[in-house]
Amino acid sequence: MACAQDSSQVSSSDIVAAAAAARARKAASHSQAVDLESGGAVSAAPADARALVETLGMRDKLEERWQATYKEARTKMMAACPQCDRRFFDEWSRRMQERVSTDRVMEICAHAFAAHLSQSDIAELTELRRKQLAHQSGQASPELKQKLQTALPAILGDISGEVMKVSVQEGTRIGGEIGREHPEWVPSRGGNFAQ
Repeated sequence: MACAQDSSQVSSSDIVAAAAAARARKAASHSQAVDLESGGAVSAAPADARALVETLGMRDKLEERWQATYKEARTKMMAACPQCDRRFFDEWSRRMQERVSTDRVMEICAHAFAAHLSQSDIAELTELRRKQLAHQSGQASPELKQKLQTALPAILGDISGEVMKVSVQEGTRIGGEIGREHPEWVPSRGGNFAQ
């Protein structure tokens, strides 16, 4: 029963903390890129916005963070339920990495940039980053600099909020699925890790 008493230390708060590795919060007024009712499919972001997030090098940063994040969440969950079978945590980590993949988060990032920047802003920022990567000089226009000062907090907020939302919902859904499939893995919870 100690496991059930400790569940509040792990459940959604740990998943939220893990998702916070993606940085910032969600701005409430923007349309959502993720349709959780249909299994969490992400609608395609505009190609120019996807190219921008790739050019900014976000994929490598996210890959590193997600690996550490899932490890940390798994460790906290194991501490909260020492009676639970390790296979539960292994399977939870595997499914989370599959469903909240780097590709999915990159799409969320692209949607956030597209929601706050015009196509010309995105094109200018992408070109500027490409020049920087090629060790060429380049400066953002005064207009883009001004726009980025106001837009970046909202962009980061959209990314973080959406990633947190998706992670909490998927983590809870996955925990329930595994508990139903293998109730013996979470014996003190009657097959329900989320309680």
